[in-house]
Amino acid sequence: MIKLSTGEHHITLSASGKDYIDVEVIALTPGVFVNAENGEDVVITEQHIQALHDTYNARVDGERNKFGRKLKRIAHIKDDVLMAPVIEKPLPKAEDLTVAPVHQDHIVAQSTMLGRILGYVKLARDDNSMLCLLATLRVMGADNVSKVNLGALRAVSLGFNLEPDYTISEISFVPYGA
Repeated sequence: MIKLSTGEHHITLSASGKDYIDVEVIALTPGVFVNAENGEDVVITEQHIQALHDTYNARVDGERNKFGRKLKRIAHIKDDVLMAPVIEKPLPKAEDLTVAPVHQDHIVAQSTMLGRILGYVKLARDDNSMLCLLATLRVMGADNVSKVNLGALRAVSLGFNLEPDYTISEISFVPYGA
């Protein structure tokens, strides 16, 4: 797995509650980075970013489609006859699903889990017209929300694999960006 820190980013706070905050971050940009696992240089191109975007969003769609348009039967009695009408259960919204957690320092454990990526990742062009991968992170827990608001959690690092499968496994808040 490649672990790249993309630096401190402008964080957009899109929603919040008492125990959560939604944060939009730039998860990955093109460039040459140092892999935190082995110290080797990794060149990230716009094609890599596009492939990571497409694969991640296909995984979200796969999770969504697992629910299918399931039919649910709710039984009740009417005139001493057991009735079981069919009720269609709608598909969940993509933003309610996740296939990758948010951790601290790439330590994948329940104790370091800060939240999850919400729904789809997005593509956008930065000020230099470079393609960037954006993610909306739901950071959970009052202590973690406070750290985001105070700026203590502001640099992110993406954990992913490139070839052959282009998978995003997690995103972490890290102390120092690239």
